[in-house]
Amino acid sequence: MLCYAASPIRLTASLSLELALMMDDSSPKPSPIPRSPHDLQLERCGDPTIRVFLIDDQSLTDHVLRRMLRDEELFKLHYCGEPLKAIEQAVEFRPSVILLDLFMPDLDGITLLVRMRNHEMLQQVPIVVLSVEEDPKVKASAFASGANDYLIKLPARDEMIARLRYHGVSYYNLCRTRALETERQQMLDTLEEALASAEFANRAKSNFLAAMSHDIRTPMNAILGMCELLLESRIDQEQTRQLTTLHNAGEMLLLIINDILDLSRIEEGRLALEPEPFDLRACLEETVEILSGQAQEKGIVLRHELPLEMPSWLLGDERRLRQVLINLIGNAIKFTERGEVVVRLEREGDKYWLCTVRDTGIGIPASRCNEIFSPFTQADRSITRRYGGAGLGLSICHKLLEMMKGRIWVESREGEGSLFSFTAELPESDAPVPMVESGVEEALISSDIDPASVRILMADDSPDNVMLIRAYLSKQPWQLEIAINGAEAVELVKSSDPYHLVLMDIQMPVMDGYTATIRIRQWEETRGLPRVPIIALTANAMAEDRAHSLDVGCDVHISKPVRKAALMEVIQQIIGGS
Repeated sequence: MLCYAASPIRLTASLSLELALMMDDSSPKPSPIPRSPHDLQLERCGDPTIRVFLIDDQSLTDHVLRRMLRDEELFKLHYCGEPLKAIEQAVEFRPSVILLDLFMPDLDGITLLVRMRNHEMLQQVPIVVLSVEEDPKVKASAFASGANDYLIKLPARDEMIARLRYHGVSYYNLCRTRALETERQQMLDTLEEALASAEFANRAKSNFLAAMSHDIRTPMNAILGMCELLLESRIDQEQTRQLTTLHNAGEMLLLIINDILDLSRIEEGRLALEPEPFDLRACLEETVEILSGQAQEKGIVLRHELPLEMPSWLLGDERRLRQVLINLIGNAIKFTERGEVVVRLEREGDKYWLCTVRDTGIGIPASRCNEIFSPFTQADRSITRRYGGAGLGLSICHKLLEMMKGRIWVESREGEGSLFSFTAELPESDAPVPMVESGVEEALISSDIDPASVRILMADDSPDNVMLIRAYLSKQPWQLEIAINGAEAVELVKSSDPYHLVLMDIQMPVMDGYTATIRIRQWEETRGLPRVPIIALTANAMAEDRAHSLDVGCDVHISKPVRKAALMEVIQQIIGGS
């Protein structure tokens, strides 16, 4: 530690002379220092003040500095004559720059400087040593201890003010940078929290939609299945009409559920197109044929116009394109009471195709033509009550066509009809390569088996589902046995004669269908037994659900509600016979 022996007589004389010169009324009054860009920068911060904290045991230094700064509004000076109290007062004053004398009783300036640099609230504040000591070793020690500047007491007024400005603005910039960095980090933390919250909400929404789909599809399975069975029975015309109405309402509810699931998967980025070679002409003609019955019931004309020359094969996702066509043509039929619906297809460039659906229906107000492609939106709220639907179809079409690198738009006049147009990228393709089917084809059982000996095991905890499947199979000679959970199904497969087929529900108590299927496949593999065909009959309807069913060992995945014709077709493929 260096020892300081500055002469008090020399210091007092220097200060007294400076003060006398400044207080001499006969001398010209010093003009204010010109404003600098630093001053403007400080004014923009909200508190345009450089807070100067002076630590000196001689109050005369305070008087001199106050005279220097009396015409400078930018500065605010606080004097501390007791070095032992300096840190406490500095923390309270919150200085922009500290002026520190080195030679003081009780506590020397170097020691105080080191303590300030170790203090959390003061370690970044600029400290200017203000001393009469000119020894280079003393200056070096001050800088080594953390000083930012060293001035010989006392410098000229202009130099003093310039240095105070420089260090004050530098400290302001440092504080501002740290505040901006803190603000930036807080914003990043907030964004990360918002992102995590959004991801959690998306997962919660997906889980909710999956659960909702499952919980609704399970009773819908019984409703639609029983409607089909009753429509096959001997009932009068009025009962047939009532059951048909009930069945159509159930189908409409099922469409809404499917739309909600599709929209959710698109928004989460979990729906991917599956492009394969397909025949666009056949796709459009078959779609029009499917919907022609609805048009005939309403007495309107449904026709389509195709170019004379069309490529045999195009590359695209036929299933999703057909979904767009069914939605647009179905809407046109639904909102048209008389006249016609015309579907026109034409080529647009090498890869793109343009399709238009024109109707003579109720039309859409011009002010709402852009809104109808948003989810849950109808051109008129009364439309939902009159025509049904949830307002999701056009939103799904819009998003699917974006995925196909196309777009959709509408031109309409209220009361005169609408013209929906869309484009899609569908490049030409080579003919599809025939592929050997796997899965159910590998599980075929000899067709010469006695039908009466066919044993089918159904694992399902729902009495309604069991009753429905029994009714579906009631006219067949097959034997149907029931397990009320996956664990019971596994034990029955292990303990009894081989089954020819297992109908496996997925969500069951005790043991779910996935686990039961895995256990059955492991048991077959360890004993070298042939695989028993397993059909997953489940309310889990998403694509990933089907993929998971096949991954765990199921041969077929059928989503509820289970259609009698579809189920019987699959069973006939597996066990053979007519």
